[in-house]
Amino acid sequence: MTGVSESVEGATWWQVFHGAVEKSTGWVNAHFLARVDPSGEPESDFNLRCVGTEPFWSFDLTAGQAIFTGPEGERLMWRASPWRQATGFGPGQRFAIELGSAEHSHEGWVAVSRAQQFCTDGMSDLEYPYDVIITIPRGDIIGGCCARRP
Repeated sequence: MTGVSESVEGATWWQVFHGAVEKSTGWVNAHFLARVDPSGEPESDFNLRCVGTEPFWSFDLTAGQAIFTGPEGERLMWRASPWRQATGFGPGQRFAIELGSAEHSHEGWVAVSRAQQFCTDGMSDLEYPYDVIITIPRGDIIGGCCARRP
């Protein structure tokens, strides 16, 4: 599951992906899903896709690289550190990722927390499991929602 869900006519649908097939995503009715191992440790360091509105932007974190796409289509790229877990929380609950480049070891931060309630972008009916705050080198501080990215 990516963590993105949507309610349609009283039914909850979850976005899912198949890890063995590149970029293979789809939707499944929650009625047909069950937790595989409820006692298992949550994963960390998985790929993330974050979005925000007013203005629209996206942030993709994949394999140690971060790409921010702004409202005018500008693209900024950074090196992304491994997740740094917040003390006192389980894996994948609250963490930070440092952004850097070849010129500067530190250029910004991504702070992610598992939402107590689902995060919504205010424009679609999608619900995301993570809240995010991003500081980017040009000084912007932006907030939005994130989900696991295939």
